[in-house]
Amino acid sequence: MGINLRDKIRGALIGTAIGDSLGAPLEGGPSRRIAAADLPVGRALRWTDDTQMMLDTAGWVASGANAPEDLLRRLSDGYEAALGYGHGTKLVLMAFRSGRPWGACPFVAWPDGSQGNGACARVAPVACRHISSQAMTEQVARMSSWVTHAHPAAIAGAVIQAESVRRLLGTEPEVFATGVLLDGIEATAGQLGGWVAPAAGSVRELVSSEAPAARVRAAFRCDAPFGPGDAARGMVGRGERGRPAARVVRGSHHGRR
Repeated sequence: MGINLRDKIRGALIGTAIGDSLGAPLEGGPSRRIAAADLPVGRALRWTDDTQMMLDTAGWVASGANAPEDLLRRLSDGYEAALGYGHGTKLVLMAFRSGRPWGACPFVAWPDGSQGNGACARVAPVACRHISSQAMTEQVARMSSWVTHAHPAAIAGAVIQAESVRRLLGTEPEVFATGVLLDGIEATAGQLGGWVAPAAGSVRELVSSEAPAARVRAAFRCDAPFGPGDAARGMVGRGERGRPAARVVRGSHHGRR
């Protein structure tokens, strides 16, 4: 039996928070620490800046606002130092609060903009809001990334993540989603062009059934055993901020269950 779209949207958003909370205690640690026993299951979990900014982004798209300045204002209003914001994002938000023109804020830390994946981690609400339009998903994902992560690499990651989630939201849970996900990654990367397309082309080979597990673990910087049910753990990697990505993909496909 399929799951309704509302439940899948909830799964995408809740999945972001779960992945964030599970990976937060491991962030920055060596890959050898990442194993099933290391995940904080059974203990109180706390989300970080990734979830807070996802909620801020959700409020932005739900309000119907489409101006980057509006999103930056929401991110600034939601800022809580205790949540562990990254150095670059913190500087962006502090610059905006101090009155610097919003268009200059993304470049206060790095002249080319941040290459981090914070925008990718918070982009799920964009896909949920614009599920019927690939063009709008890409446009708004670009905008949502640019306000804090303006480097082309960061923007490309946010666009690919958003389109992948959008495609999964439209797929029945009973259908194994790997092909849908990979199709979305490759199609979106092909449109982005440049270095992104060949980089994304290697993903299908990497996760194919023929790919040795060691190669998959190495690609995700994860020493833990890897299988279809271990995707979230694999995406945690070395505790880097890829942790919400796997859970949001799983949630958007299976719903909140």
